Order: sequence, then structure tokens, then C-alpha cells
Amino acid sequence: LKLQFLYFIGNQAVAVPRPAIRQKCLSGPNEHASKKRRIDAPLPLVAPTPRLAEAPKAASLPPFPESSVWSQITPSSLVLFIGEGNFSFAYAVAKRLGSGKSLIATDIEMHHELLDMVTRAPGAIPDSGGSFGRLIELGATVSCAVDVTTLSTTVPTCLYVGSLDFMSWAFPHTRTPNRDENCVSEHRTLLRAFIDEAAKMLKLGGTALITVKEGYPYNSWDVAGLRTDYVDYSACEPFFPKDFPEYAHVTTIGAPITVITPATTHIFKKIKEP
Repeated sequence: LKLQFLYFIGNQAVAVPRPAIRQKCLSGPNEHASKKRRIDAPLPLVAPTPRLAEAPKAASLPPFPESSVWSQITPSSLVLFIGEGNFSFAYAVAKRLGSGKSLIATDIEMHHELLDMVTRAPGAIPDSGGSFGRLIELGATVSCAVDVTTLSTTVPTCLYVGSLDFMSWAFPHTRTPNRDENCVSEHRTLLRAFIDEAAKMLKLGGTALITVKEGYPYNSWDVAGLRTDYVDYSACEPFFPKDFPEYAHVTTIGAPITVITPATTHIFKKIKEP
């Protein structure tokens, strides 16, 4: 059985066949507005997908403390992940939950496995040896070329405006070197855009999470100071990588990093509609 799936490359819908047992995989709006193509009529994102023969089991890890914000995420929570890179953090959360069906994982870059499927080998199955393919197998929506500053106005993330329970951005960073004179202002501007978009994307009472390392220059970003009239700063808690064993941290240029602690997850709550 073959089904037609719709991928999005810059806002242009491309239908390609895929094995019916595989889950949906999308690529989202291109960051370069000049390359976008307008979709004149609403289009379904994916064709209906049969359920997997056997539901995946949740990872056997100790539960989060009840006081931890991560303990509030359940298999029914609608969660948007930003800046996933290799998609291992979203996969680690999905593995803990035993399902990714309510997770939307995104990155600004176009993932090579998605490019292989759409441009070189339409219908091919992602390499299940990596987090990207495994996340799809757990039922998650995977979307590439997604710009955090336009989440509420571009396909496919605009479909979730006002409905998200959680938004998470783990270790945000641009390609600007840490010692560049513009590093602090650039990252504060980007994170402010994330909070502004969270005000539109989250449901009332929803939670936005920003996880950053401690030390220079991250403390200078003053993440707690990003609160607005609509999204208030709630609390913070230490981030422990051991709680997410599948997570493999990499830099924005693809270099692996084994030490990312101490780190802190900053917690924001949507308190009012914009």
C-alpha cells in the first residue's frame, strides 16, 4: 500500500509516495522570504497514516521529580521543539513518553535525510539508526527550514497557533562566535522573538522552555529578563543530560560536545492573550 505524502519545501507542497506504515515527515518554510512560493488554497499536510502494528514502549527511566517542569509533559501534551539540529533531544523526550504523536520537532536547517527523501530518493525510508528516522517512527511531525521568528505565520507551524501546551528550545545558539561583540545582543534579539512567538503559539497557561548553559556568554543573555506582558517568567531548574540519554548535543556547526553542564532550563508561562 502506497500513500501520497505532502512535504513542504519553502511553502511549496511536494507530493511523494511513501510506505504507508511510516509516519508523517514535513519540511517547513524556508528562511529566505524571496524563495517562498505562496500556496493559494489550503492543502492537507499528510495523508492519513495507519497505526503501527505495535505501540512503542516508554523508556524505563526513573520518573522526573514532581517539581520538575519536564514531569508535566505527558503523551497527550502538544509540544513544539525549536532548533533541534540532529533531532536527538525531541527523540529523547519521545522515547521517554513512549510516543511522539503529539510532538512537532523543527530546525532552521534542512536535514540531509529529508533532502534524500524529497530530492534524490522520493519514498525512501529515513535511516532508522539516527534520531531523525527514529523520531518519525515514534509518530512525531518533523519539520525543517523553520524560522523561529515566523512560527505563527508560516506553514506548517502556523497550524498550531494558540494550541500548544509546551514549546522547548534546548541550547539556542546562532553561528556568531561567543566572543563576538554582537553575540549577546544578537541572542537576546533571537530569544525575544521566540518569546513573542510563544505568546501566539501557546494556549493560555502554556509553557515555554529555554535551556542554556551557565557561564560566559550565556548568563549575559539575561534570559529571565525576556518576560513580556503576555508571557511571564515563572521559574528555573537545573538541566541534567542523564535524564535524556538519547540526547547527543552538537554545536550549530555540527561539532559534538560532551560537556554541557552546568545548564539551566528557564520556564515561562503564557498569562494573557496578545
